[in-house]
Amino acid sequence: MKKPSKYCVILIMLSINISAYPVFSRNLSDFKYTDSFQRNKNIVLNKFQFNGYTDHWHDIYQEWIRYGNLFTFVIPNVEYTIAQSKVDIAEDLGIPGLSMQEVFLNGLLTESYFSC
Repeated sequence: MKKPSKYCVILIMLSINISAYPVFSRNLSDFKYTDSFQRNKNIVLNKFQFNGYTDHWHDIYQEWIRYGNLFTFVIPNVEYTIAQSKVDIAEDLGIPGLSMQEVFLNGLLTESYFSC
């Protein structure tokens, strides 16, 4: 008779250990219904930021708002998104590291800055 491999023995031991733990669930009788819905008390707010590369570079700043375990909606973090857009515009103009001001960009686009 062939001996089982050590990986097979480890797998069997793990499955025995995992199945030995009891599973607990909540009873329906523990549920308490409150008649009033308080929106701000039940809100779950997660701030999400991703600065990384997938197939191109992303700078994403969002707030995920949900109630309970239901996904409700995503709101972009406006301050961070505008600040990142200013930096991206400056890099596109060839001036990396500059925090672009709206007045500067408006003046740059409306005036002729080439001298002939």
